Amino acid sequence: MQGAGLAKHRRALSTTKAMALRGCRPARRGVYSGLAQTISGNSNGKGDGSVPTYITLGKWTQQGIEKVKESPARLDAFKQFVKSAGGEVKGFYMVTGRYDIVVISEAPNDDAMAKVALATGSRGGVKTETLRAFTEDEYRKIVGSLP
Repeated sequence: MQGAGLAKHRRALSTTKAMALRGCRPARRGVYSGLAQTISGNSNGKGDGSVPTYITLGKWTQQGIEKVKESPARLDAFKQFVKSAGGEVKGFYMVTGRYDIVVISEAPNDDAMAKVALATGSRGGVKTETLRAFTEDEYRKIVGSLP
């Protein structure tokens, strides 16, 4: 991603906190260890102790589909990386239609998810669209606070 595309992606991260999945490759010693150590904090900034949820819609790139048989190992490596960053993959689904996969995950905060997204997406196996999901309680609180 370069130039205007990177700037657009950064703006998207501030609202949707993109997370990549399919760019993961089989785990190699130390591949993500440095980044995982830089991610800290367990708050979503709201002070209520809740953990943000993210829904990621993904499509394999040409590179990703050419090596689709390696994707289970990439998924395992991704799950471990998310865990080392303080998050958790709650669900993974291969789907039919416009997207190839859907991932439901949690992360300690938006910064952690953005770092995971950037590190994983840079590997080139998947294009993603990540959505910050709000629970029903969060939704009611947001709507209830409107003027």
